[in-house]
Amino acid sequence: DCGMSNGAIDLTISDPDGTGPYTIAWSDGPATEDRTGLAPGMYTVMVTNGISCTSSLTVNLDASSAPEVTLFQTNESCTAANGAIDLEITGGTGPYTIDWDNLPGGTDPEDQTGLSAGTYNVTVTDAMGCVATGTVALTDSPVPTLSIASTAETCTGSDGTIDLTVDGIGPFTYDWSVDAYDGQEDPTGVSTGSYSVTVTDMNGCTATTTILVGLECTPNDPLGFIYCETTGDIITGGTISVTGPGAVTILADGSEGYYNFETDGTPGVYTIAYTPPAGMSLSTTNLPATGSGTGGALDPTGGSAGNPGFDNPLEIGSGSTDSLSMIDYSAGANPYYLQIEFDTGDPYVVLNNLPLENCSPCNLEISNVSVNCNNGTDFTIDFTVNWDFADLVANPDIIDVTVAGVGQVAVNANTATGSQNYTGIPVSGPGYGLLIEAGFSNRTSCLAAKEFDLVACTDPCASATTIAGGVTFQDYNNDGTNAPDEPGQENVKVEIYDCDGMLVCETWSNANGDWACTGLTPGETYRVEFSLPLQTWLEPGFEGPDNGTNVQFVQPGTCDVNFGVVNPADYCQENPDMVLTCYENGSGSGNTNGVVVSVEYNNSGATPMPTKDFNATTVGTVWGIAYQKSNSRAFTSAFLKRHSGFGPRGADGVYVFDYSVDPPALLGGFDLQGVVPSNGGPAIDLGTVNRTNVAGAISSGAAGNYQLPNSRTQPSVDLDAFGKVGKMSFGDIDIEEDESRIWLVNLYQRTLISVDLSTYSPDLANPATLPASMVRQYPILSFAGVPSCSNGDIRPFGLKFKNGRGYLGLVCDGSRSASTIQPPEQEAFVVSFDPKNPTSFSTEVQFPLNYEREPYYQQLSGANEVKARWERWMDTWSNTQVEANGIAFGSFVTAPQPLVADIEFTENGSMVIGLMDRFAHQQGWNQYRAISADRTLRNGGNAGDIILAAKSGQSFVLEQGENDTKSTPAGFKTNDGPTNAGEFFWGDFFTGFDASHHETALGSMAYRIGSGEVTAITFDPLEFNSQGISWLNTTTGAKDRAYQVVSGFITSFGKGAGLGDIELRCDPAPIQIGNYVWADTDEDGIQDACESPIPNIPVSLYNKTTGELVAVTTTDADGEYYFTNSADPDETWYNGYTGLDPNTQYAVVFGLDGNNAANNQYNPATGYLTAAGGQVYQLTAQNTGEGNNPDLNDSDGMIAGPLGQPWDGFPIIMYTTGGNGQTDHSLDAGFLPVSVSLGSTVFVDNNNDGVQNGADAGIP
Repeated sequence: DCGMSNGAIDLTISDPDGTGPYTIAWSDGPATEDRTGLAPGMYTVMVTNGISCTSSLTVNLDASSAPEVTLFQTNESCTAANGAIDLEITGGTGPYTIDWDNLPGGTDPEDQTGLSAGTYNVTVTDAMGCVATGTVALTDSPVPTLSIASTAETCTGSDGTIDLTVDGIGPFTYDWSVDAYDGQEDPTGVSTGSYSVTVTDMNGCTATTTILVGLECTPNDPLGFIYCETTGDIITGGTISVTGPGAVTILADGSEGYYNFETDGTPGVYTIAYTPPAGMSLSTTNLPATGSGTGGALDPTGGSAGNPGFDNPLEIGSGSTDSLSMIDYSAGANPYYLQIEFDTGDPYVVLNNLPLENCSPCNLEISNVSVNCNNGTDFTIDFTVNWDFADLVANPDIIDVTVAGVGQVAVNANTATGSQNYTGIPVSGPGYGLLIEAGFSNRTSCLAAKEFDLVACTDPCASATTIAGGVTFQDYNNDGTNAPDEPGQENVKVEIYDCDGMLVCETWSNANGDWACTGLTPGETYRVEFSLPLQTWLEPGFEGPDNGTNVQFVQPGTCDVNFGVVNPADYCQENPDMVLTCYENGSGSGNTNGVVVSVEYNNSGATPMPTKDFNATTVGTVWGIAYQKSNSRAFTSAFLKRHSGFGPRGADGVYVFDYSVDPPALLGGFDLQGVVPSNGGPAIDLGTVNRTNVAGAISSGAAGNYQLPNSRTQPSVDLDAFGKVGKMSFGDIDIEEDESRIWLVNLYQRTLISVDLSTYSPDLANPATLPASMVRQYPILSFAGVPSCSNGDIRPFGLKFKNGRGYLGLVCDGSRSASTIQPPEQEAFVVSFDPKNPTSFSTEVQFPLNYEREPYYQQLSGANEVKARWERWMDTWSNTQVEANGIAFGSFVTAPQPLVADIEFTENGSMVIGLMDRFAHQQGWNQYRAISADRTLRNGGNAGDIILAAKSGQSFVLEQGENDTKSTPAGFKTNDGPTNAGEFFWGDFFTGFDASHHETALGSMAYRIGSGEVTAITFDPLEFNSQGISWLNTTTGAKDRAYQVVSGFITSFGKGAGLGDIELRCDPAPIQIGNYVWADTDEDGIQDACESPIPNIPVSLYNKTTGELVAVTTTDADGEYYFTNSADPDETWYNGYTGLDPNTQYAVVFGLDGNNAANNQYNPATGYLTAAGGQVYQLTAQNTGEGNNPDLNDSDGMIAGPLGQPWDGFPIIMYTTGGNGQTDHSLDAGFLPVSVSLGSTVFVDNNNDGVQNGADAGIP
């Protein structure tokens, strides 16, 4: 069958005579009875029996052919799944079974329709089991691929353009939503509006796209601008909405200072609702009365040509009528409504200008804050309230002032500018974060706030027999030693109690940490208690030579009663690893080069190379890094950089890495786009950028405007990203000091986002958009005390948490300034806020950015110089602006635009401010200019800066003062920097070949407390066209050493910004617990000053959960014991334990040596502790302390119940450790001395038997 030799014959012999054997002979030779494997044909067999009788038989094997298949195809067109296959079967034996490989098992149809392009296979089996197969490949004629861009209409009118690029099978036809443009690929003379086009190719395939042509018109043209009637300034931040009988498209919603819309031409009444920014209102004087107006337009009158709102009214569309024009500007109306009736006609509407009042810049400021301290803790404060508010001339107001919540005399403000001094205002202290607040009674959005601290002015200790004192200090390395570089800690409370428990002295440490108490009795012992009621971020430091812990017993005549404290967030080992972000040119797709890398802190030079942790494909472009010590996790967030693509999570992505393993692992991450925060307000929006990844080079012409090449060596235009750098995705990120929340700066909405980390568990298998319950968002521009900004916008970026406060970096970008170079409106700010109640800002540092700077480029053999003066923000490429500071070579361009990108603090509280050059992220190296269809290559240079704000009392002083000893070397400017007296950190420079760069900082930094050096990211740290780290000395401003991370040209951005943020991977601060065992002779459970310690008592530490022995120690001569780590020679650690774990339950057991029972001193059977000297004790009362800190001076021990544990029946403290660095020296045990009497009975032993019998009387 099936045309094959697979036939068979089954021969059966029937012989009546039954005489065998039989001889079989086939005509083709074989002598077997049955035959197989036969071809079609005639077969004859002769059978002979045993008596020679014969018989023959002829068999005809028919041939049955295999089926044949023929496939007729109809290819897919327009990617519409409209392909078809027609199957024709010939031959074989029916019926047939058909099996298509793209259909599920069973009996498939013969023909198929609705197919997409691809390869299809069929198997046909006939009734005889014969099989035939066939294959066909369907192709597709795809729909055209469209990319579209536009240029905006200007005030000239109808001069916009549309640039459409089509990729497909031509020729093409074009059908536009505006008939006049039909047949055109690239319409010109276009007005503001939305346009759609349908493109049809030669196969009839169509594609449709839409473009919005915007409006770019200066404020002097009366085209629907919203302005302040008193100043003429354009007002942003309001919004409009429009309703009517026809469809309405909002073309500009008022948020940028102008508004317009179009209708579909349906006649009728349309209502425009305008909501002005908070505190502002529509003018009641420059608007027409109800029902008046010309052509339905607002008719503001008067003024001058320089004020856009005072120009003549503009007709509203060709079909407008005079039948209705009504505006509601009644008191308190918000929003305001404007109604206009249209006849049929031109649906494009441009409204006239809207004048606002209460809109002139309201500048309210608190300055000249001076805190006065006398007698240790008697405080008064002086300050000045200043205002600059033009509206006050016509509408006077009251300025209400409070100090630490207490109302002061209000100010009657009836002049445009003015000030009011306040002096000698009493304030209770000490304290931190107290506020001076000022605000207008009737302009509730115009507020000012200034934070101040009250630091005690206690006299330092003097040597005298009636004085006890010492120093409280910041023990950064937590070793119990007061090192020279560890400053004093102010505002530590000190209380001294006598032997009777009477409080005889209460004082506070001063700014240098000094404290003293006088009038004490010589020779008497006192109990000294230290506490931290004001500093929730501080913990007691480890016991050591200079730290006697928070309870000490002393006699007067000493100035060495010292107490060390530590902020666990500041703790760091000597040589931590650091993690930093790098940038790769291109989309990142398929790029395995590292973009998150690690280096050691002590590195210098060009080796060893950084360790690549994560590559561009995995992470993409990121900037901010935050490190969570407690679980060794690093967080990094997306960042918009031109020429460099986002990672898989896009513009709203946060990536989480585990650095507890080697190599580190990606744990997962989260997304925030669209999350509605739990504290209300709009959904989170990080913005979008128009990009498409392409293999190879980008397309020619405008088609390549929005393409990013996958190759790291190919240039790009990346047009949409240029103006959005610093305005979308994330800025800096940071984790609160207690590691409970991570905060992120949303550049698009200009908000602060906080995410609760207490329950967050990253999951790589389940990437997540965070639930709203974990997320809160705070609009920066809604904070009280947000700085004002003239001719520009407030732009946030840098973020830092320090000593319980949040710090945010802001700039006024000067984007609308008339000055390209050094715009006078451009300023930098660092404001602080309370992360527990983030509603108001206190301005800590403020300085104008039009200061003189060192040059970006300086030729050594000639006079060529490119300056680095700050420029106004630029959102569209301007050859004039990128050349404004000078040109080094034809292809080198700069346009330094500032961002306060990073904030760090030194040991003495001084602030280091990193200024990023936005242009270094707008223009790459050997990259195209940001001009449509442009293919001119340019090299973008970086010119960031590092500023020192030296701590001086209650404020910061820029680049001069007691914490700033500038040493500007020869050849450097002496008139640069914010004070025009020379910059402090002059070490951010590079000299090589015939040129030098004097502003190499990229704006990101780290600071290891105690190091005395800023770890700053710079370009050219060692050689040209490289990126790396420079360590800048905080005493001299010089560069101590440098390390090269990457080098290269287009791939790593040359002399631009090739690196992002840097973060120290510090170990968690360790924990120490323990303290005091004493003889409670008066049996009150209080550590009285005249009571004695009990030395040489064994103390064992157990893991309460597992019951394992952890460590054993013994009380010293002062009755003190501590559990620190296995390196301490006074402690012995067991079962693999080397230190205390955070948030872990332990049992501290007294009188028990868990490793050697022979050393036990407590007898659970009797309840007695027998000390080494033979004194017998029993446990005193629990939790009966006294004073303001009873837990510091009480006894915490109790007798353990029968739990089947080694400590059953022993004195025990059940204790759960806190977080990392939360040392506890309050685990005390007091024991009562037990009185023992010896004796019995003296009697007459009458029978001399040694036993007192009844007749044996006692002898008195």
